[in-house]
Amino acid sequence: MARSARSRPAPAEADPRFTDVLEAFAGEPNVSAVPGWGRGNSTLRAGEKIFALLTPSGLVAKLPRARVDALVAAREGTRFDPRKNGRVMKEWLVSPDEGAWIALAREAYGYVGVTLPRDGLRRAPRSARQTSGSGSRKSLARPAPGGRVGGGVACVR
Repeated sequence: MARSARSRPAPAEADPRFTDVLEAFAGEPNVSAVPGWGRGNSTLRAGEKIFALLTPSGLVAKLPRARVDALVAAREGTRFDPRKNGRVMKEWLVSPDEGAWIALAREAYGYVGVTLPRDGLRRAPRSARQTSGSGSRKSLARPAPGGRVGGGVACVR
């Protein structure tokens, strides 16, 4: 299957600090590099899941929480705070050390790859795949005593 022109950033688009990481994943199946949502951000995705991205602070990698805790304790990175409001993401590590970026990105790819289906295709959430009948979820809207449900709100006559 051919990749679209947008799946790999052109060298002019990619941050020069990120080119070694991009080249390390050039032949990996289901990996694409796309521009991020902020200025200068580039993301690496396995299927539709982001596993690494470049920010002005450094490489941000998705890793198991225990691994992030260990790297933060060893002062090899910090937890990712995308909003800069102190609410950190517990499974994301920011590493300013460019020498460690490829190894961290490979570790993140392995971590996210474990959760991908073998064919790499995106699946609908389990709740959307459920059929009606005995296996369906119970409705959240409940009629009030002596009332009926209308528009998701209990109405009483």
